[in-house]
Order: sequence, then C-alpha cells, then structure tokens
Amino acid sequence: MSQFQSTINIDNPIGFIGEIAFSSPMVVQEYNLYHATMPLNFGYAYTVTQGGEPNPALAAGLGQNATVGGTGIFAGILVNPKEAVLNGTATGGPLAASLALLNYAEGSLLTTGFCFVSLPGPANIGDLVTFDALTGALNTTAPLAKFTGAIAAGGSAGVADVLTVTLMTAGSLGVGSIINGVGVETATILSLGTGLGGNGTYNISTINQQTVSAVLMTATPTPAPAFVGLASFATSVMTVNTATSGELVLGQQIFGAGIPANTVIISFGTGAGGTGTYNLNNTTGTISNEAITAPANTIIPRATVAEFTPNATGGGVAVIRLSN
Repeated sequence: MSQFQSTINIDNPIGFIGEIAFSSPMVVQEYNLYHATMPLNFGYAYTVTQGGEPNPALAAGLGQNATVGGTGIFAGILVNPKEAVLNGTATGGPLAASLALLNYAEGSLLTTGFCFVSLPGPANIGDLVTFDALTGALNTTAPLAKFTGAIAAGGSAGVADVLTVTLMTAGSLGVGSIINGVGVETATILSLGTGLGGNGTYNISTINQQTVSAVLMTATPTPAPAFVGLASFATSVMTVNTATSGELVLGQQIFGAGIPANTVIISFGTGAGGTGTYNLNNTTGTISNEAITAPANTIIPRATVAEFTPNATGGGVAVIRLSN
C-alpha cells in the first residue's frame, strides 16, 4: 500500500546560502550576470561592469551588467536561490544540486538588508565583510586592527615618526590607517617601512614629535595585503619558507596546487605574517615546497557580520547586514 505525505511545514526552512535572513527594509536590483571563468555563486559579492558581456544579442534582458568578484563598483550579494531555475548538468542530471547561475542569467543583488552567507574562517559579530576580487568569495576582517607597538620620534619637524609593530592580534595596517592608544597622539600611516600590514615599521604623521614605549594600540582597518611566497604542508600545518611579498593574517584564505578550497589560517604557529608555521582549518596532506598566494580582499561598504555559526572546519554560516 502506498504511503502518502500526511504533514507539511507551514514555512520553508531557512538558512540556505544567499537566502534573505530577516524581514527588514531591503534594496535589491536585477543585473545581467557574466564571468568568463568563475561560477556565478549565490552568497558571493558582485561588481558593476561596463560594456562587454553579457551581450544583448545573447538574450541578456537588462541594461545593467555585473560580474562575480571584480574591481568595479560594488553591485551587491547574489540572493534568492530558491527563485532560480535548477539547470541540468552533463554528469549530474537535470536535478543536480547547485548554488550557481549560468552565464547571462538575471540575478538579484542585495545592497541593503540581511542574508545568509558562507565564510571560510572564524568571524565575530561586528566584523567587516570583505570579498576576493578574483572569485567573489566572502571573508571578514576585524573592525579595528589591534596590536602592540612603539613610536620613535622623527627627530625634527617634517620628519615622520616611526611606528614599530611587534605583535598583531587583529586586523591589518596600511597607508591611511589612523593610529590610537593610551598616551598616543592620534597619527596616520603615511607610508610603509618594513611592515606590510602586520609586524614591522610604518612611517606616521603627528602634529608633535612623540616617543611612546610599547603599548596596546588600535587602528582603522585595511584588508590584508596580497601574499606571495613558497610553502610546504603537512596535514593541517603550513610552513612558509619564503615570503616574497605581502603579509599573512588570521582568517586569510590560502591558494595553491593541491590545497583544498576554503582553506584559511586559524592560528599562528611560529609565523607571525611571514616565514614560519601556521595552523589551517583543512587537512592538506603532505605537499612539498610550492608557490602559494593569499589574495588582498576588498572591504564591502557598510557590511558587517550580524550572526555567525561555526562549523567543524573553522569557517561557518553567517548572517551579514548590508546598510544603506
């Protein structure tokens, strides 16, 4: 005898990546979406493109175009996956699971409101949301950089003071960051010395020459600078043997041959931004010395983490808030 369904849920389950999270004022715009090589994933960041694909001759229905990732003006987070058509694939069949649209599709991009996204590393409520310009994948950075630093006076008027950072605990430093701390005259980073976002020296401007012993300081955030180097891997530990450029920070995503997707740094070993060991959220196996990169993410304007639920690999599902 056949068994028929006897109960149903009144509401659909929530929590899908790219789904609207809460009832609140929203701003959503429709765009034609296209990228030559990257998938058009829900819950990823998109930027406005001018000209080029999508081509109206290929059935693009709107006049405004966007691409996943990119370097243009932020267009929004791709949302509403339950409204998308589920397309078949060559290997998975007509109902293969997917959280991506096909090229030339029309997509809803959220610029104001709340939505569910996936984050590769740990996050805290209030963290700023960033995205990788190559893939559109999201990440986060601390709302304030926190570190231990000392300041040496420049010695004469017009000569910049020098900030020496010995321990970064959150965020990253860059040109334009505004430095604060107890007993510290507010200063702005004018140029980089040996520091590339973390430990090292920075040239700062102040009204008066100042000398400050090592104290806890904060600074306005800047995303971690892009990292290039050589590293080897054993299980979930990365050993950076050569740091060619940039700086590694907690939560940064690592790319290289054989490294699993969404692999991020979850804690420092002997490394503190350059050469040394780092603990990762994923198991990589044994990999010999190879080229690795860690991209420089772009901060999404007025986007913060509202909720975060960690998973077993160090990342998790978050609700992010985009304010107008």
